[in-house]
Amino acid sequence: MIIYTALKISSCICRYPSSGDPAAVRPSEVLMLDFGTSCYLHPGFDLSLFFLTSTTPELRRSHLDSLLRRYHSTLLRVVGECSAGEEDLKDYYKFEDLMDDYR
Repeated sequence: MIIYTALKISSCICRYPSSGDPAAVRPSEVLMLDFGTSCYLHPGFDLSLFFLTSTTPELRRSHLDSLLRRYHSTLLRVVGECSAGEEDLKDYYKFEDLMDDYR
């Protein structure tokens, strides 16, 4: 898989929907900048760097499993949508594989 290799919050630009309370709003879009260091590697590398540099230890302790599960299910869905009939990624990249790669 082609990964970013420098994924951290400072490498992203976020767009927020207009709302009355900016503190309660989630980004509606995220644009990643500078793909100059992209390479072929497992996605756990990007996730490890991102979570280590862009989240708090408290957030990781409380939500890491659910965030990684959401990432994995989204990855499977997007690859499935883009593969045009290719084999299912879920048979080749299970959640346990992502966890091994993340560690």
